[in-house]
Amino acid sequence: MSLYLGILFLGLGCAGKDNDAEVEKLYTQGQIAMNRAKYDSALVIYDTILKKFPDHPKNDRALFLLGYIEKEFLGNEEAARLHFNNLLARYPKSELVKDAKFLLSGETPKI
Repeated sequence: MSLYLGILFLGLGCAGKDNDAEVEKLYTQGQIAMNRAKYDSALVIYDTILKKFPDHPKNDRALFLLGYIEKEFLGNEEAARLHFNNLLARYPKSELVKDAKFLLSGETPKI
């Protein structure tokens, strides 16, 4: 079964379950996909979190990871910019704002 179908089936049977546990499970699956260089799968997972749990307090993390994958692994600057700007607009007090702004700036890290 593909990862995408697995996520869809996971979503069908979650009524009444603890949303936080399901969100954390999805984040873990997303991290595994990233570690295996399955970036398209990771994008699907993080997008699923945003769509299935639109008001979850950790959605800033999903937006950041979407932007990070698009920029750093897929080279899609425009998509990354959209995700980072969405993060800045929706979660201006997030601890990820500083990192999102840095990635948007295009600056090179100083060593």
